Amino acid sequence: MSSFVNSSSVPDKLPLLTILETLYSTCNSHIPTVPALPTPTCDYHEILSYIAALLNNLLNNRNDFSLKSWQDSIVPYLTAVTTETIALEITAEILSALLSLTSSSEDYEDETDNDPATDLCNIEFNLAFGGKILLHQTKLHLKRGRRYGLVGRNGAGKTTLMTSISKGKLDGWPQELLSYYLDSGSNVDVSWEEQNVLKHLAENNSEAKAIDLLESLNFTTEMVNGKISELSGGWQMKLRLLKAVLLQPDILLLDEPTNHLDSMTVTWLEGYLKSLTNTTTIMVSHDTTFMENLCTDIVHYEKRDGWAYNKLVNYRGKMSYFVEKQPQAKHYFELATSELKFKFPEPGKRARDIVARRTACEEQSRRGTRGWGAEDRLGTRCERASQAAQPAHQLRRRPAQNALEPLFCLGCLTAARSPASLTFFLPQDASRASRPRRRSSSR
Repeated sequence: MSSFVNSSSVPDKLPLLTILETLYSTCNSHIPTVPALPTPTCDYHEILSYIAALLNNLLNNRNDFSLKSWQDSIVPYLTAVTTETIALEITAEILSALLSLTSSSEDYEDETDNDPATDLCNIEFNLAFGGKILLHQTKLHLKRGRRYGLVGRNGAGKTTLMTSISKGKLDGWPQELLSYYLDSGSNVDVSWEEQNVLKHLAENNSEAKAIDLLESLNFTTEMVNGKISELSGGWQMKLRLLKAVLLQPDILLLDEPTNHLDSMTVTWLEGYLKSLTNTTTIMVSHDTTFMENLCTDIVHYEKRDGWAYNKLVNYRGKMSYFVEKQPQAKHYFELATSELKFKFPEPGKRARDIVARRTACEEQSRRGTRGWGAEDRLGTRCERASQAAQPAHQLRRRPAQNALEPLFCLGCLTAARSPASLTFFLPQDASRASRPRRRSSSR
């Protein structure tokens, strides 16, 4: 067995019990005193359980499938049960047995594809964004000239996958392939927008051909000679499409290509994509009519029973055929499928809380029970004056306060009949300065 196992054959996470059972079964074929199934009364049960825990860490946590790493980890413990030679054999067999538990190829393709078209790529890879695993040990099989619709719920990682393809960052990706990624226009590139429209399009091409393409989509002379930043979102999208026409890439990646486009341009785009025989197209769009008219295959983000993470499953045929087999897919084009959730407060709740506090404050004032502990919604405290006849300029001192502002609640202010019925709390040091000054008789 090779000393290194390709990560493309890595299975999904396996339960610890499955690993322990495999370990017992493998040891049984070499050591007759070890039973075929886990048995707590076995003399080696404690050692084998610990070895299974080590294998679980290598397999499920570290994703380390190097035979040397496995031998270094478990052979020293297996030698307590058998000889080192047999321990090395057991380690190799255990690794092979666990890798054989991976999903079969039918799990990745809905039906056999016998199309004689040239394979563009046929790889297996993992894909993650930050700390989130988007795809785990999935296959991507693309053929030249096909038009693939990439389908999945919002937040599944479709844009991340297309970005990785455009940059050639996937494991095993053929680096000789030329890819062109046409995003939805949401990513602003200042340096790109400062370029001249004609010079940008005619880069590595003749100006005459660039002008013909621009005129075919009704670009005016002012637009052609102006900057890209002067174009609206729709015209910028048209310019990106024309750039793809001139590049003639092996793979054309379209992320919401119909955004900002008028119906005539969408019709032109459909006709252009159908005319491509040597370019493979991968598209993401919420325009179901556009997808139905163009897609020859659907690549679906799917999580089946027994899969720990999503995988890509290919369905041959149009969008309507795919929806027949996966009815839940029609909901992918609705806002409700997004992982982004909006939580709005209950209508009128804040107003009702204010009214309730004011009512409680008025009731306490009427009963004469309102005191230092009453608080309004801002956390401030107030006290109704016990005697309305108290002089308005008399101040009640409260040393703990540091502010010069009068503190009162909305309920008391509403219920007050006059300013004299409110008691203001000021710091002791400020009370004298706050008293009304007598006017001087001398002029």
